[in-house]
Amino acid sequence: MSISWKDWRRWTVASLAFSGLFFCLGFIYRYHVPRVKTWLLVEIESQSRKPTPFRVWPKNLSLRFFPPQVILEDVRVVPQDSLSESIAPSLIKAVKIKINWLALFRGQFRMAEIAVEQPHIDFNLSKLLFELKTRDSSTNGDKPLDFQFSRLYQIPIDKISLSHLELKAHSSEEKIEIHLYDSSFTITNMFDAFFVQINLPRVKLSKDKLPPFEFGFESRFLLDEENLQVSSFKMRKNSSYLVASGFLQGNFLNGQMLSGKMNSRTHFSLDELRLLAQDYLEKTTLPEAKGAVDLDLELKWRANRLPEIKVQTRGKNIDLSHFIVGDLEGDGLVTKDKILVKKLDIKNTAGHVRL
Repeated sequence: MSISWKDWRRWTVASLAFSGLFFCLGFIYRYHVPRVKTWLLVEIESQSRKPTPFRVWPKNLSLRFFPPQVILEDVRVVPQDSLSESIAPSLIKAVKIKINWLALFRGQFRMAEIAVEQPHIDFNLSKLLFELKTRDSSTNGDKPLDFQFSRLYQIPIDKISLSHLELKAHSSEEKIEIHLYDSSFTITNMFDAFFVQINLPRVKLSKDKLPPFEFGFESRFLLDEENLQVSSFKMRKNSSYLVASGFLQGNFLNGQMLSGKMNSRTHFSLDELRLLAQDYLEKTTLPEAKGAVDLDLELKWRANRLPEIKVQTRGKNIDLSHFIVGDLEGDGLVTKDKILVKKLDIKNTAGHVRL
């Protein structure tokens, strides 16, 4: 089969076009990108020298085009002026700034995500709160805070995430220390609300001479100016846990709560609870306790009214100082007018009691 001159010319032009395109990309990548990286590093350094709260020194910077993003590596953050007394210098493994390339086709510049990886933060909580309060009073005086929640939606950032965060907050006055290990936070801009995800697999609280208290925490919720919808709330300590979900309605900026509802379940081991309490009550000997208890609560409330609480409790194999209680089941209701016990059942090998 013979190939005509037109076909040869078509293939030649196409090959030259593709070769030229890749030559231009290679030339830009090898010649212009290193200069852009150097310029960005110098610009970041020069901007941080200005009167800003922090100075930033990235050790390395890289650019990627597919997808478009800027990566700052081994970033050192040093607080300036009075903040240096309350916040220690921090180190961040990487900061990835990803560009929303779909928005570029609409003539908009938006960041798809700012991802902060492995930040290490250490600060004095009492000094930092005092510094922020002093700055706020010197800036605003006694004027009320004029802020609209909707302004946050206009920030051209779709998502902010922190991963593998290690945070240490301490107060020398109160002798309190809070330590977060391998934590993560994510805030997603939904354009009419913010979706927040928090995962704290290990939280350590210490105070003076008391033994440290460790637990895990995670939550997911949707927040706007007038609503807070909690889809997941969980705290855990060994085999005991608290899970909850619910919503709040009101003006959160002014601290006004109009209505709300919450459903929760608490499961705890009596033996673990006794050992935990014994650590903080050294001079008191608590009785032995075995078994597990589930406590379910349903809370409803409105502004200027006491909440209505429905209570359900379930106990299994309860033993208090070798006194066998057995299984327990109860339902109750608490309102502003009354406390009502609807049902209380206790069952063990000796018999069955119902109230």
